[in-house]
Amino acid sequence: MVDAAAVCANFQMMTRIADATGTPLDEFSVEPSAELRSELGIDSFAGRRIL
Repeated sequence: MVDAAAVCANFQMMTRIADATGTPLDEFSVEPSAELRSELGIDSFAGRRIL
């Protein structure tokens, strides 16, 4: 149980680090995520970067 919690926490941490550093969206993720990004308004975020 402790190991599973540590793995979950690590994935959460890595996502937050990627978001905070402005890691760009991969080329293969741009098109499939276009509708979701538009729906959520992510493209209007000041810190967003897509390739």
